[in-house]
Amino acid sequence: MSRSDGGGRVRAALRPVIGRDKVARRFLDLMRNEPGVELVEEDVNGAPGVSVRIAGTTIAVVAPDIHDGLVTDVWMVLNPDKLHAWTGYETP
Repeated sequence: MSRSDGGGRVRAALRPVIGRDKVARRFLDLMRNEPGVELVEEDVNGAPGVSVRIAGTTIAVVAPDIHDGLVTDVWMVLNPDKLHAWTGYETP
C-alpha cells in the first residue's frame, strides 16, 4: 500500500494505492511524467528512504515500512510544508 501526503498544496493520491503492482505502476508513471527526476538515498526518520529531486530541489520524500524483509507500506510526503528538513528552508 502506498499513501501520499500533499497537504492540499500539491497534487497527491487522495486514497491509498493498494497492491504491489498498482504501487509499482504509480511510481513508474510518476517517473515518466517528470523528466530529470533524481532519486537520492536518505535517512528518513531513522530508516532508509529516498528523496525525489528535480534540478536539485527535493519535491518528495519516500519512506518504506519493512517487515520481515518485505516492503509492506510506502509513505510519500509531497507537502512542501513538511519537506523543510530536506530542502533547508520552510515554505511561507
